[in-house]
Amino acid sequence: MRTNSSNILLELENINSQEIPPVILLYGKNSFLKGQFIEKIRSHTLSKEQSSFNHDFFDLNEVELIDVQTASQTFPFMSDKRLIEIKNADKITADDKDQLEKMLIDKIDSVILFFMSDKVDARSIFYKTMKKHGKILDVDTFPNYLLKEWTISTAKTLNINITKDVSEYILEIVEPSMAHIFSELKKLRAFVGDGGNVSINDVSNLVGRTKVDAIFKIGDLFLEGNLEEVLIVVRRLLENEPPELLLGVIRSNVSRWLACKVSVAKGLDDSTIVKTTNIPKFLLNNMKKKCGKLSVSYLRYLCLSLEKLDRKIKREGDKTNICRFFELFFVESYIARTNRN
Repeated sequence: MRTNSSNILLELENINSQEIPPVILLYGKNSFLKGQFIEKIRSHTLSKEQSSFNHDFFDLNEVELIDVQTASQTFPFMSDKRLIEIKNADKITADDKDQLEKMLIDKIDSVILFFMSDKVDARSIFYKTMKKHGKILDVDTFPNYLLKEWTISTAKTLNINITKDVSEYILEIVEPSMAHIFSELKKLRAFVGDGGNVSINDVSNLVGRTKVDAIFKIGDLFLEGNLEEVLIVVRRLLENEPPELLLGVIRSNVSRWLACKVSVAKGLDDSTIVKTTNIPKFLLNNMKKKCGKLSVSYLRYLCLSLEKLDRKIKREGDKTNICRFFELFFVESYIARTNRN
């Protein structure tokens, strides 16, 4: 059976020595999530003492499948389980089908075969054989919309408590990387202590802000009418960051402003706005105040201007010209806003 992004977190949370399948394929390029699975499967299968005699590693770039097959016929030593990790499992080809089938069927019941690979072709004989005999865990992609849930559940494993609002705030100011978020959660645990409650103020004071946070600050500066500071931040960011990143976050800002403005005009209450627009609750009140003077027609003008900016960027390769395009967008938008007021 193959997992998908929506239940991969549940799979990770529910791993224990009794439920670990006898044959597992873990594939994908999310190195952090892959590492979480590997460590949890290891720790819940064998103790440190048992690992010395019951934990084998094979790299199919260096050994043959017959070596793995031989190990799969070896009983555990003073342990209920024996764990065999096989790296670069994508090296198994259609020519190995019979040998692979025999190994999976004839292996000792107490042996867990744990195949790992960065990539696997779902059309391959290997994939289909693993699907027939084992469990497939796909960590190739992990959508950002699941990061909030993952952040909250990971905080629990670290024995600290964070609310939904705190989780949203973390994701607003931290690069959307599981490794980065995990590092910040450990920093928060050291501050609040085991069983402690993390507040938004704790996050604001302790968590390292990233380039994404800096880009979002451009939106706040723009709403405040601080054109000079906006242009300074834009120039600094474009020295090292791809223009697509800056453009994407600006679009996200404008989309939120428009959604907020339309929702307020419809008379929706705050809880409904948060639910329907995905605007974090802790941002909503401030956004309502700052967007209050902006008209819907002006926000739509910004959306159209961003589409034009996108087309210009795609046609241009010179960084200096791209920076000028962004500067022109903000200057023209500022003038348009002043004229409309």
